[in-house]
Amino acid sequence: MKEINIAISASKSYIKYARVMIASVYAAHPKNKVNLFVFYVDDKVATYQKIMKRQSRKTNENNSVNFIKVDPELLKKIDDGKGWALDLWARWYALDFISKDHDRVLLLGVDTFIRGDISEFYFQDMLGYYFACTADFYINHTEPSQWPGIKDEMDRMGLDDKKRYINGDVVLVNLKETRGKISFLSFVDAYAKNRFECWDQDVITYCFNSYIKFQNSYAYNYFPNLNLENVNDLENIKDVKILHFAGGPKPWLVAPWDAKKFNGIPEWWGVAKREGLVNPISSLIYVIRKILKFLR
Repeated sequence: MKEINIAISASKSYIKYARVMIASVYAAHPKNKVNLFVFYVDDKVATYQKIMKRQSRKTNENNSVNFIKVDPELLKKIDDGKGWALDLWARWYALDFISKDHDRVLLLGVDTFIRGDISEFYFQDMLGYYFACTADFYINHTEPSQWPGIKDEMDRMGLDDKKRYINGDVVLVNLKETRGKISFLSFVDAYAKNRFECWDQDVITYCFNSYIKFQNSYAYNYFPNLNLENVNDLENIKDVKILHFAGGPKPWLVAPWDAKKFNGIPEWWGVAKREGLVNPISSLIYVIRKILKFLR
């Protein structure tokens, strides 16, 4: 039985939605053993450990779930109270934590969704590469005038090809190659030294660009709701293996009855319902939000 290792970071606000993401992984790979590693900073995240262990066994009793706390003291040097949630960095502790029994791990954002078997991507030959990931879909389908901060950083770092700017929420890490070369602390230090605009994805883009094996973003990191003139979402979404709800509304911020207005979100809510995330209280919350929005 082949094993697939998945690593995520989760905050107390996002951990319940991670159940949908990992449920989509299980559904697409019923014959694989899936090892989930949840790295966290806030102790409240750990309260979901039993729930997610039960969830894992529903598909395959061989699946495993590991919750790993990352000492917040290790992140103090980069905690300036700005930008994305500090919890995001916790997933990079996978560089140190995951044992030599595993030669790779796939880091996923909680706002991703697996729509099909990703074995071809996961088990690909990565000899000589540290990371397999895709160019950022938004950056590669828009002009620099729409992302001036990132463009300024590209110029500062000497990156003249936007196709080599990656998105950091779907990253396959070749642990066989990174061991002894990159550690959690050295990865965090690379950011602390440079204070990049987009955190960990910029560390990969600017510090390890020659060690990236680029993948097809239309298959493995597709942003479904950008509404770009030159992108046909309705056609492209048919062959997508990994959806990433970036650049548009997060599925959990869209009421289930409004999901059909968006690409991919009805699928997300279908899994959320099976996982018990839809109940009278949650439905009431969406109604209250809609009333408040109307009153404003």
